[in-house]
Amino acid sequence: DLLWIQECNDALIQRFLWESIPMPGRTDTGKLKPYLNQDLCLEYVGTNGTYSHFGVTNPRWWYFLLQECELGNDLQILEGRFGNDPFEIVARDETLTDERLLTQAHDPRAGEIILGEARHVAEFDFTSLWEKYNVEDLPEIPESSGSSLFCPPWLLMKTDAEEWEIVRSNNTIVNWEADTFVEQYNNGRFVVRRGFPDRKETILFDNELDLPEDDYFTKLRGNGDLITFRGTPDDPKGDSLWKIENDRPEGQYFLGVECDLGTVSLYEYVPEDPGERLWTTEGTDWVPDFTTKPPTPAPTLPVSTTTEPEDTTDQT
Repeated sequence: DLLWIQECNDALIQRFLWESIPMPGRTDTGKLKPYLNQDLCLEYVGTNGTYSHFGVTNPRWWYFLLQECELGNDLQILEGRFGNDPFEIVARDETLTDERLLTQAHDPRAGEIILGEARHVAEFDFTSLWEKYNVEDLPEIPESSGSSLFCPPWLLMKTDAEEWEIVRSNNTIVNWEADTFVEQYNNGRFVVRRGFPDRKETILFDNELDLPEDDYFTKLRGNGDLITFRGTPDDPKGDSLWKIENDRPEGQYFLGVECDLGTVSLYEYVPEDPGERLWTTEGTDWVPDFTTKPPTPAPTLPVSTTTEPEDTTDQT
């Protein structure tokens, strides 16, 4: 995954560790790892041509991804100039002769990727500097992926949604902080996906409907059922076409993505104080790009595709 700048908060997903790894002829070398998954390392994966900056031709930005850590992979080795505060983080190519500073395209703001830029450009724009925070007594990470113990899930959908918050055909709902969004297609398909509408990444959940083109919408009802209907929120047509059935007492429920940004779950109550987790995609494997690969079989989940008549007296 790419790394994205977001507003700072207390979530452990924003914490990174520096593993010092001495390298001959280089100083302050090491690997940058996310705290919640220390099997991953930030790695230089390539560039995309050249550009002109004040009349000088420069290699374009370098791109970095979180990849499985590998012994002997020099593209995962960074140089952290920690002698100064704030400091710079330097990446080098395979030859060790070309370098980039970790930064972003312009003045720091949420929703931008971390990339590598030529030193004179990053320093000219005053975007080359970072600050280090020493945090003690971080909780141990359990062997199971229970990241929701450390930060609340990110909200995607809720039971008391306004009409404009209900996803409908050719529409999306984006959680900009979580870099995740839901989208409804005009064939009934409902998808939860990493990225943004103009930068679609890994599919986290997919109801895999493929119906004739029409108006459709998916909503979370007050009994915890996640349901797809034909029609619009103010004018549903017929019975449900797909549902995750919970049939709980009337209350507050929400669909969210765990703070490891890999698991979609349905909870009682609200993200700040989640109650029982009623349903989850944990352990399932979704296709990263449905435009080039066929859908995977649906996971074993409590999903009902029956067409029993729905109670239309309460659509909330």
